[in-house]
Amino acid sequence: MSHLKRLTAPRRWHIARKDQKFVIRPSPSGHQMDHVLPLLVVLRDMLHDVETAREMKLLFKQKTVLVNGVRQTNQHASIGLLDVLSLPDVDKYYRVVISSTGRLSLLPISKAESSKKIARVVGKNMIMGGKVQIALQDGRTIIADNKIHVGDSVLLHLPEGKIAQVVELKKGVPIYIVNGKASGAHGRVVDFDGTEKVVYEDHQNNRRVTLKKYVVALGEDKSLIAVGGQHE
Repeated sequence: MSHLKRLTAPRRWHIARKDQKFVIRPSPSGHQMDHVLPLLVVLRDMLHDVETAREMKLLFKQKTVLVNGVRQTNQHASIGLLDVLSLPDVDKYYRVVISSTGRLSLLPISKAESSKKIARVVGKNMIMGGKVQIALQDGRTIIADNKIHVGDSVLLHLPEGKIAQVVELKKGVPIYIVNGKASGAHGRVVDFDGTEKVVYEDHQNNRRVTLKKYVVALGEDKSLIAVGGQHE
């Protein structure tokens, strides 16, 4: 199906639920469903650059719309958490983040920052030739160094998607919570509780615990990307 019922669409979507019955479905991506938005919803309901799907098609013809540095021409195109939306013709750039209310929102960023993004390593396996392949939370698979571990993050250079830096999930690093009740929160790792949990300090210096799989490491001493109000 190319559409979803608005009332059953992911709660993270910032849309009016009762105006119309259906909303466009995003094209398949590596992001989990409640971490991704269809481009039409972003440009129509969040940025208000267009009012209809027809206007969206005209926009694609008249202006450049990039997701992670790649030009888009399909209103079903997906954009997910920590992805970058670039509108170079009007010199506007955004990163998809989680707001304080738990919804996906757009954080304005600089043009320089639009060329990079961070993704969490969610899988790792050996492939032919003794090489290591890692899987990222946005669905990418990359041949990488064997020293990268599941739970670490990688800084990617866009649009190529090449690894510019590896960020180890360890004590002292700034983190971003992307799932669970604390979604959208920032903090700094204090300790680990076993192999599955992270103890972190939030911006009010309160110690909290979350699952390791909910955490994205953002940098060594400070965040390598802006995600809004991070703990540095």
